[in-house]
Amino acid sequence: MSCGLGRQDVHAGSFDFGLQGIEADVVFPGGIFHLHSALTGKFNLKNILGVVGIGVGLGIDATKIRKGLQEVDNIPGRLERIQVKTDCAVFVDYAHTPDALENVLKTLREMKPVRLIVVFGCGGERDRGKRPIMGKIAGELADIVLVTTDNPRKEEPRGILSAIETGLLESKLTRMRGEILLKGGKQGYDIVPCRRQAIGLAILYGRTGDAILIGGKGHENYQITARGTEFFDDRVEVRRHAAMIM
Repeated sequence: MSCGLGRQDVHAGSFDFGLQGIEADVVFPGGIFHLHSALTGKFNLKNILGVVGIGVGLGIDATKIRKGLQEVDNIPGRLERIQVKTDCAVFVDYAHTPDALENVLKTLREMKPVRLIVVFGCGGERDRGKRPIMGKIAGELADIVLVTTDNPRKEEPRGILSAIETGLLESKLTRMRGEILLKGGKQGYDIVPCRRQAIGLAILYGRTGDAILIGGKGHENYQITARGTEFFDDRVEVRRHAAMIM
C-alpha cells in the first residue's frame, strides 16, 4: 500500500499545517476521515499517512486509527511543542548537525511565523568543522539567533561560540545585544553563553506569531561542562521562564 502527499493509496485530500498543528483529510481505500494533530510540519504529516497505511493494511478500524493519532501530542525532543501560556509557539528539537538544523528551520519557516527565533550551540570536544556551518545556516534561515552553550564538556566555551559566530558573519545578520534585539528588533544575532539566560531571553521577548526553536539538546536532561554532568532540561527551562512572565 502506497502512502504520500500525492495520489497514493493513502494520501491527504486536503491539508494545512501551521504553528498550532496539522489539519488534514486523510483518504484511504474505502474511506476518508478528518484529522487534527498537535504534531506539526510536512514530515509529520507524511509520518501520519504512513501510520494510517500500516493500520489499514493490518485491518484496524479507521476510527481507532484516527483516535490513536489524535492522542499523540508530541514526540520527545523532535520538534516537540512546549505547551506554555505565551503568545508564541515554542519548540524543542535535538537538531545538533547542520542537516538537522537546516531541516527543522525550513520546516518552521514554511509555517510563516512573524519571526523565527533560534537558540542553539554546538557540543565541545566533537566535530569542530560543523560549528561555522551551523552558524551560517542559522543566520540564513532564522530572523534572530542566540548562540549559547550546548555540552561544552572540557572545551573552552568561548572558542566554540566564536567558531559558530564565524559562520554567522557570512549571513545577513548583524550582532546586537540580546535584550534589545528580541525586544525591538526584527533581525540579528547575539552570543549569550549561559544557556538558561538565552532561553529566558527568547521566552521573555517572544511576540505573538513568533516561533522559537531551542535546538541541539532535545530530549536530553543534562548538560556536560568542565564541572561534570549536571541536570539541565530545555523543556523545563522553557516552562519555568514562561511561568515567570504570566
